[in-house]
Amino acid sequence: MKVLITLMLTTFLISCNVKGNKEAGNKEVVNKAFKLIETREVKNLGATSYTYEHIKTGAKVVYLDDGSAEKVFGIAFKTPVVDNTGVNHVFEHSVLAGSKKFPHKSLFSELDTKNIPTFLNAMTGTDFTVYPFSAVEPKSFDNLMDVYLDAVFNPNVLEDENILKREGWRYDRNPSNNELMFNGIVYNEMRGAFSNPYRTLFYKLDLLTYTDDMANYRFSSGGLPSAIPNLTMEHLRETHAKYYTPSNSIVVLAGKMDINKHLALLDEYFSKYDKTEKAVLEVQKTPLKDVLHEETYPAPQGSSNIYFYTTLMEPKTSTPELAFITSLLADYEISPLKKLFKEKKFSGSFSFSNDSSFQPRGSIIVQGANKSEIKEIRTLMDKKLLELADKGIDPEVVDLALRDYKKELAKSQYSSQRAEDLSANIATSYFYYDKPLFTVSDDKIKVLEDLAKDPEKIKELIRKYYVDNHNKFEAFFTPDPKGLEEIAIKEKETLKKYESSLTPEELDKLNNDIKKFNEWTKAPVDKKITDSIPSIKLSDLKDSQISTVERDVEEIDGVKMVNNHINTYGINLVSLKFDSSGLTKEDKLKAKLYYGLITSSSTEDYSYTDISNNLTKYFFAFNLSNNTNIIENTTLSRRFTVNFEYLQDDSKEVYKTLDNLFFKNKFDNKLEIKNRLNLYRDALINTMSDSGAVNKAASLKSLAMVNPYYNYILEDQLSFDLIPIINKILNNYDEEFPKLQKDMKEIQGKLFNKSNLVVFYANEGNYDNFKKDLLPLLDKIKATPITPTNYAKSEKEKLAIIAPVQNGTTAWGNNLKYLGYDYSGKYKVMSNMINEYLNNVIRIQNGAYGAWFSLTLNDDMIASTYRDGEIDKTLETYENIPKFLESAKDMPQDVFDGFKLKSMTKYYQSYTPDQLLALSYTRYLYNINMEKLEKEKAEVLATTKDDIPEFIEIMNKFVENKNYN
Repeated sequence: MKVLITLMLTTFLISCNVKGNKEAGNKEVVNKAFKLIETREVKNLGATSYTYEHIKTGAKVVYLDDGSAEKVFGIAFKTPVVDNTGVNHVFEHSVLAGSKKFPHKSLFSELDTKNIPTFLNAMTGTDFTVYPFSAVEPKSFDNLMDVYLDAVFNPNVLEDENILKREGWRYDRNPSNNELMFNGIVYNEMRGAFSNPYRTLFYKLDLLTYTDDMANYRFSSGGLPSAIPNLTMEHLRETHAKYYTPSNSIVVLAGKMDINKHLALLDEYFSKYDKTEKAVLEVQKTPLKDVLHEETYPAPQGSSNIYFYTTLMEPKTSTPELAFITSLLADYEISPLKKLFKEKKFSGSFSFSNDSSFQPRGSIIVQGANKSEIKEIRTLMDKKLLELADKGIDPEVVDLALRDYKKELAKSQYSSQRAEDLSANIATSYFYYDKPLFTVSDDKIKVLEDLAKDPEKIKELIRKYYVDNHNKFEAFFTPDPKGLEEIAIKEKETLKKYESSLTPEELDKLNNDIKKFNEWTKAPVDKKITDSIPSIKLSDLKDSQISTVERDVEEIDGVKMVNNHINTYGINLVSLKFDSSGLTKEDKLKAKLYYGLITSSSTEDYSYTDISNNLTKYFFAFNLSNNTNIIENTTLSRRFTVNFEYLQDDSKEVYKTLDNLFFKNKFDNKLEIKNRLNLYRDALINTMSDSGAVNKAASLKSLAMVNPYYNYILEDQLSFDLIPIINKILNNYDEEFPKLQKDMKEIQGKLFNKSNLVVFYANEGNYDNFKKDLLPLLDKIKATPITPTNYAKSEKEKLAIIAPVQNGTTAWGNNLKYLGYDYSGKYKVMSNMINEYLNNVIRIQNGAYGAWFSLTLNDDMIASTYRDGEIDKTLETYENIPKFLESAKDMPQDVFDGFKLKSMTKYYQSYTPDQLLALSYTRYLYNINMEKLEKEKAEVLATTKDDIPEFIEIMNKFVENKNYN
């Protein structure tokens, strides 16, 4: 399935960013430790691929020579999951907490103040762990590659239990009541993750799917909060010894580089190992019982029942073929299973999805299911699948699906996280199919093209996957509003029971261990250790340049047309930005409903099915949103934005579709609209349990106490006020539907207002064709004068947001100008210093998953935390920011220069076409020109420790105001 419903977990996207010209030169191996085993063109990436094998260990290295200035490194290890302790996840966090060559206990935090990466991270998957980074600055790339290799092969966590306690889990004391508690970065991360109802739901589905005791996908690779405290040092050591070998890895390199130099560095680490076997995943072998399981999942009041009809595939099933078959069956309005479900008018929203694991499953999912209907749903679906296996799929559906999948290939250069995407996808292809390039090249599309041309093969696969395959079951999940509360109670009982079981001597030891750990986290690191981390100096920086986009602006009939000179690889990128400053609060809520319902119905020229098909055939993207920006604290830019992407050859169909959606929409599909409202409501309800949403709410609320305009942004990004409105519609749907239709048509008229309209466009060399296509559409839009609406400040007494999450967040906000200061580049250095301090204390010492300090383009200052189990300590940490800055006066010059270095990161970035368009709009909106950017850069470089007293003065005022939430 191409697009999953809201409750499905996110997967990696397959794409890549390409820039520059290829580096000339011979890629034959000079280092005799490797042999070149394959060379091929990867046209969709504009690259030549070289695959090497390390002779001693058999380790594979894939180098994509695409000429990009952004160089990529990634090393992935196959890491099967054997329990719920999260051992692979904890190890991934611990790897960059010091190594043999670079023993700094906060190594990861030091790296981006000593180097300039464009991406720096590590990720734990369900069956492999990947360590990617990228950099434009060449010396930084060389430094980081050495650090990452030493970290994965020689991590200090194998000898130092304090790293496990910090990164994984430990016993701690609650500072507010001295009660025993669990703490640790991964523990708090997963505690927050499992606050999301769907995380628990899918974990339970995993248990039903993979019933064998040691089946890999039965376990949570991230770790269950209740099981993470079972993780031991011995388990960590065994995991590293078993999985972290060159033979069980694959290395990905990309960009313009001296490949032989990097192969030599790899050999330094690889040559210390002998060849070993790749790790083996334990798969589900026992046939599943085809029964209905009735389960609950922890979710807020009002959440939906969810029905699954799940079929488990054989190991090593080709997921591209499986996904294509699943798409044919149910992704489109003309897909046979979706048509059947809608024709029968069953309750709920229907989807059919598959995951992309080594042993994948396909699931029919009905969100908002009625239990009395599920028997008939199952019977009809089975009957239809059997019919399709005999008679085949309508060729129109096949053509639509193939076109849909080909769009993915056309956007290969649009990866926003190139290092992560390349590393993860090549690792997947290698570990699953022994074909490293399968999912990043056009090989996958060729497989699907061959399949699309073979109706008999399609029938054969439908039969194989879903008819003759009896490895299946059903599950009906009902929400349990008390589920999260019961988990928290059980945790407290576990801790209380454990503490009461201790002897006085054991209790003293426990408390002493807590004390010793806290002392370890706060102990300074020897300067020799800090100096061992490879770094660049400000004097090393060369060829830094500010990314710019040339643009032309013209006004046509009152509309500002902005043509951006960007290579978009032939794709038209369009953003229509309508002035929405006149919308009332009631209007904004209606508009949010409109964004989700605009594609739900028929129009004067098209049926609902035609609209759906056109969006799939002719558009790469189509989305609506409301975006608010605050400029200079006093000016509010509120825009209703329509973004869409398409190929020029499809322009006729694109603009006819848009004309119908904008001006001829009937909003008459009563059943589809009801299903979408149900889905939207469920998403909103469960967003209330999402740690990220809670963090965003706290941050914006704190800023709204300074500047009331932030209430607009808060409304744009969080929509909890819609829940009672949707409930009212759904509870009396037949009577409310005519009013809803009327509201949608009325708000459509308000949204499409040509007054103050700005159009942003990119596709180098195609602007004139674009104008000819767009202007007739704009001629149909009236220009109506707009009177902006205004909000008041939030009251400081309203400091708390109550949300059903297992750990919290807190944010303090203010504004430089309100405190009496005009922005200077030196404040970026200040921001980086404070950010480092908060990360060291709140994350590294206190165990929160995230903590940061930032400055916005509007000069807003915000300190906030994420998945934070010790809010009291966090508030104390915020109050101590001036004290930290006071101590920074004695900071060694090289450390201070590191914060300046981090402030230079923006001058060594790589951007995708859509990112460049967004960057151009931001600079247009805020009137940021090259002169301002060069001035900011000069101010960063001119910053000295003599500026620290001013930083202290600013942060004293920041703390005194206490605008927090």
